Amino acid sequence: MTFREISLQMLRKSYKRYLLYFYCNVFTAAIFYTFASIYTNEDFMNPSIVNPMISSNIIAPSVFTVIFMFFFIPYSYSVFFRNRKSEYGILMTLGMTEKEVLTNMLAENLLINLLSLVAGILAGTLISLLFFWGIRNVIGISGVAWKLSLKPYAITAGVYLAITAVTLALQLFGFVKMQITDMLKARSRGEKEVKPSLFGLIAGSLLSIASVAVMLTWFRAEASWVLLISFVLMMAGIWLLLGCMRAALTGRAGAFDLGSTFVRQHFRSYRTVTFITVSLFATSVFLAGLSMVTYPDFQNNALNYSPYDLVHVQSDGKNEMTLQKASELLLKHGVSVVSSAEMPYMRNGVFNLFSVSEINRLTGLNYAVKPGEYLLIYQYDLNDGYSHEMNLLQTTIDFSLGTEQLGLKYAGQDVRILFNNNSGFADKTLLLADADYKEIEKNGEEYYSGIIKCFIFSDWRNSGQGLQALQQVLTAQNHPADAAEEKYFKISSKLKAYSTAQQSSCFLIFVMSFVVALFYLSANIIIYFKIQGEAEDEKQMYRGIYRIGISGEEMHGILKHKNKLYCLIPLYAGSAVGVFFSFATNALSNSGLSGIIFAVAVSALLLLLQGLVLASFTRWEEKALGVEKWL
Repeated sequence: MTFREISLQMLRKSYKRYLLYFYCNVFTAAIFYTFASIYTNEDFMNPSIVNPMISSNIIAPSVFTVIFMFFFIPYSYSVFFRNRKSEYGILMTLGMTEKEVLTNMLAENLLINLLSLVAGILAGTLISLLFFWGIRNVIGISGVAWKLSLKPYAITAGVYLAITAVTLALQLFGFVKMQITDMLKARSRGEKEVKPSLFGLIAGSLLSIASVAVMLTWFRAEASWVLLISFVLMMAGIWLLLGCMRAALTGRAGAFDLGSTFVRQHFRSYRTVTFITVSLFATSVFLAGLSMVTYPDFQNNALNYSPYDLVHVQSDGKNEMTLQKASELLLKHGVSVVSSAEMPYMRNGVFNLFSVSEINRLTGLNYAVKPGEYLLIYQYDLNDGYSHEMNLLQTTIDFSLGTEQLGLKYAGQDVRILFNNNSGFADKTLLLADADYKEIEKNGEEYYSGIIKCFIFSDWRNSGQGLQALQQVLTAQNHPADAAEEKYFKISSKLKAYSTAQQSSCFLIFVMSFVVALFYLSANIIIYFKIQGEAEDEKQMYRGIYRIGISGEEMHGILKHKNKLYCLIPLYAGSAVGVFFSFATNALSNSGLSGIIFAVAVSALLLLLQGLVLASFTRWEEKALGVEKWL
């Protein structure tokens, strides 16, 4: 029998290990292609088709997917390759040359990776089709459809092949430097004792406390780097604390505690696997909780930023329709107008200008502005969870009045939402004294005039048909020259803002569900790798225990207890971390309690699933060890 035939025989005998590595690569490539197909879809990323509030939600999940791909493929290959090193070490003791080994490795890895890529892209295409079907039919973004494009295929293939090529090169470089004895011991290398230390316990505790303090003290929406620093501190603390866990695993003698003994025997790799899975579980809980909190938060923000049920701007001969006529048109389509009002304003590319008396008349407020001054209005909800610049324009503003300049001094600021967001408004709002407003209106060169028209309905939730009819009539009257002009004069409504917020939050939950599932499955794949490797390494030890009197029922308890340490401890720790960060990030918008509730709910769901995973892994290990024959 030739070395190639022996190698193929080894491959057939351990085909499950190859199959698991193949599945990992297919899984990773499929998920990456799915996000690449969405991110490169021109319709989805077109702001005139999909509101940027919705499309921007794909950015963060895409980043998480890329980061995951850069870590998971090398990890899964390192586990697979460690087992192959032992097998090639045996072949080299029988006379197989290093060149033959390297040639064989390159050939088998090239075959596996190419098959994985093809299968992953095909699977990703099916998932992507399902994804776009959900976007259109579940979330209701009807203007987007899946399109065949070579770009996401090329991106997926390029990134995947680059990662696998670098990973393989590093592994082969390490292989060349290894001795045969090192190859034979590849499975058990690195399992040296990790001794717990008082320094690790104290330093780990201090780092965890520092992580909490940094997050609660300095985190703001505009300072996402604080979240990163806090998370790194937390994970560094967990790494040090895990080093002290070996002492906790040293317990009483007895059959039940043998599970902890087996973990202590492989504690160095247990620490690494637990650290990785804690990170994945924590991120899953955090992302799930964060995305679920957005649903009520986005809706509340939409309502807060829409004090009127309908607002549109009349200027330059566009949107010319009296309040009465608009009310009659709306009523024909079942929308009853409770009140309506209009008010003149001026704007340029930066400022909206309002007469203070007109604002007071329309809103019922009691602003006072002296001649020669202006009052700056920030139309923000400070509890919306976003950052807002509040230190601008504290100076004199000059207004050109032909040959003269009118300089108005800063007289203070107020934070209040006066009108709905509308394309006809500039970013900043100034209130002026009546005399100054009229002077600019009469002689100003940079500003043009318009009329704001506001409506309140008896039932804004059922105003869709009326709003659509009004928009159609106004567009037909306006004869817009292009899409930009048509967008500029579009009406804005509470219903539209609310529907967009719903779609955005639902889409975020929909996308994050893929990421959470990806991380959760990855964590369990890593755990499975670990349990599988131990079962293969310790099969004789388990059988020896059986021979000295351990029954099948007792062996089941030992394996279950051991696997609990792999499956449940990381989830408990990850859930605690995820719940904290879900609270801390949502506290800015007064939704910290909601963040805790949703994160705990997600943790409970994952715990139920993890119980099924634990039982499944234990049954698999019993079958691999032949425990069912002992019963």
